[in-house]
Amino acid sequence: SWDDVTLLFRASTGFPAYEDAFEDAGIPFVTVAGQGFYNRPEIRDVLNLLRALADPWDDLAMAGLLRSPAFGLSDAALYHLRWLTGQKQPYWIALQGDLTALAEPDQAYARRALELLQDLQPLVDRLPVAELLKRLVDGVDYRAILASAEAAAGRLWRNLDKLLADAQASGLVNVRAF
Repeated sequence: SWDDVTLLFRASTGFPAYEDAFEDAGIPFVTVAGQGFYNRPEIRDVLNLLRALADPWDDLAMAGLLRSPAFGLSDAALYHLRWLTGQKQPYWIALQGDLTALAEPDQAYARRALELLQDLQPLVDRLPVAELLKRLVDGVDYRAILASAEAAAGRLWRNLDKLLADAQASGLVNVRAF
């Protein structure tokens, strides 16, 4: 069966050719690259969402959340959010303030981000991380976002499924521990 086969590589630079070939042939696969898995863009984006949810005062995670494909704020919007009051302020505070200085699309993205954070924050460290991740992924419709990558969508979905399975297997409730 497919899960009886493993390919080993010296470096991750060899992955794309095989992943593309497997994808074209309809062969199911999962790429595991040690810590490299957690650095894949689709995984890093979801983890930034989770980090920002767990600690909205973490400006790096919050910038990652706001700039991710899930919300898509522009670089200019991130700058304006940071300096809306004329003084540097945390993104979490800025999101709760007057957003009218942002372009209309960025205002909508920022409001959507704030709404999601406010909806899910009370559940942090109360629900298992796997359930919180699932609600987060569903809340931003992340599978649809990944589907926009067209050819790679299947691979990206499998990576997302692996992250969700890892969270489920961990059994953790504490987001920071995950």
